[in-house]
Amino acid sequence: MKLETLKIMKALFINGSPRKNGNTAQLLKRAMDGAREAGAEVELVNLYDRNLNYKGCMSCFACKVKGGKKGVCSFKDDLQPIQLEMNYKDRRIILPKTEGEVLEPIKVLRADIDYNKHLNNANYVRMAMELLPEDFVVRGLRVEYRVAAKLGDCLIPTIYKIVDGIIISLSIGSEVSAIIEFNK
Repeated sequence: MKLETLKIMKALFINGSPRKNGNTAQLLKRAMDGAREAGAEVELVNLYDRNLNYKGCMSCFACKVKGGKKGVCSFKDDLQPIQLEMNYKDRRIILPKTEGEVLEPIKVLRADIDYNKHLNNANYVRMAMELLPEDFVVRGLRVEYRVAAKLGDCLIPTIYKIVDGIIISLSIGSEVSAIIEFNK
């Protein structure tokens, strides 16, 4: 497997800070400039413009745990419609309806865990990349995280061959934890 320089196609930035020109806005501007320079189509959503009633993340992790709402906050506020709308943007990766090749489970080890006691997002990609054929050249990459894996979980990889690449689904039992799409 070879990894070429990846091109970011679309990047969505969300500013949740109540200060229009605060530190968050300045950091986002720099990140957006970098994404534009890399050739990405950039979209910015300023939540302060929308006069919303929301409190921000309470770090309860109800949106990430097994059996949770898969990325949708459990607190009912004005952000829920925005979150639900985002679920249908181009970022969603649809698994093929064909049978995939199921491989040996991968046990989540302590070294794979981040400070929130979940599998570090970069490790989903690393695990999936290790399953690619040696001659596969990665020219594009998309990842969708659904349910957080924790220490001791066994991720079941399923590989789907598609026209322009490979999709790898990492599941905990019947629940998909992450989907990684590699384009050639």
